[in-house]
Amino acid sequence: MTLAPNSRFSSYIIIEQIGVGATGEVYRCQDPTHGRDVALKILFPETGVQDDETIAQFRQEAAIMSSLVHPNIPKFYESGFETGVHYIVSEFLEGEPLRGPINSSELIKIAVQVAAGISAMHDEGITHNDLKRENLIRTSDGCVKIIDFGVAERFTTEIASDSIQSTRWRNQIRGDRNAFGLTLYELATGRVPFEAPEALRTLSELLNNDLTPPPPETQVAVQDALKLSAAEVGRHSGLLLTAMSIAFSLAGAPDPDLKT
Repeated sequence: MTLAPNSRFSSYIIIEQIGVGATGEVYRCQDPTHGRDVALKILFPETGVQDDETIAQFRQEAAIMSSLVHPNIPKFYESGFETGVHYIVSEFLEGEPLRGPINSSELIKIAVQVAAGISAMHDEGITHNDLKRENLIRTSDGCVKIIDFGVAERFTTEIASDSIQSTRWRNQIRGDRNAFGLTLYELATGRVPFEAPEALRTLSELLNNDLTPPPPETQVAVQDALKLSAAEVGRHSGLLLTAMSIAFSLAGAPDPDLKT
């Protein structure tokens, strides 16, 4: 399904397609009612794509986005079902995915914002599960937004009495932290720490690989970012330092003394 420019979907006027995935598409649209541009995500209506599991995941994505109100997470406007199509409408972001190498002073500004956004999710019992450079957008005013909640998951307070769910929650929290560290490494160095094979490996397998240390100047950049994070972050320091420590260990140098 492709929506043509200047056509209408519900009350929105299509401007352009900005993304396409396995189960749907994302469009930039004009919202004439509120005088703003929005991002419209639709689920393909074709038979075979809208199975019960896919629809349930899409609805969960909408519910998760609607519950998260934070400066580093896109604003949610509405979701629904129109002419046989499930859709989500959210804030349109003028910006580009982040790319490295980024100097340490800029990296820490980015890292603090990402840590704040992830912490807000975890506080609500939500794990992102797909944190990567491509899912971080920096807008023209320097604000970093975490996008794409398509595989995010919500955990309820009942996990405390459910050992299986409790273990799953802890593992996914760890997964978000590790992914954060890998992302910061890529932003600091401009490259991934290893070349992944075509067959996807689990994060734990990747972290157990022997890594080739980058040049000394890269190690210094990551060390500088670690020291800055220790001095500047606040209540998100635990998450941020965990992620930065992962990034630093991937850089192949000993952990610096953060108290100096």
